[in-house]
Amino acid sequence: MSKGLKAMVILTAVIIASVSFLSSSQKKARDAKRRGDLKAVQNNFEQYYMENFVYPEVCTSGETVVLGQQSFRIPFDPHNLGDYQYQGSCSPTGYCLCAKLETGKGGNSQDINCTFASNGGYFCVENLQ
Repeated sequence: MSKGLKAMVILTAVIIASVSFLSSSQKKARDAKRRGDLKAVQNNFEQYYMENFVYPEVCTSGETVVLGQQSFRIPFDPHNLGDYQYQGSCSPTGYCLCAKLETGKGGNSQDINCTFASNGGYFCVENLQ
């Protein structure tokens, strides 16, 4: 094998490894954003409950919930394609809101129904009251 061909093979392998690492890092970053988004929604829902003694019935991405003099918007999933959307159910008595994790692990639920289990493929929040 010539030196030029060896160099091309090595360069190709390095590029493939770099792309794979970058893709994995991006997935982990989006999963971290999902967790942060849903914890923020949970905090806002609990604040709403403290002021109104019911939970908001809105839990669709992009919807706005009025909280006293302020409001907050239910965020969109950072990937927001196909299975990667915030899903859940909301009622005056409770809520469950989940995100599918791109890494497929490290979550706290095994499905979008707040079936809590360690190292699940979903991250979910539910009412605390």
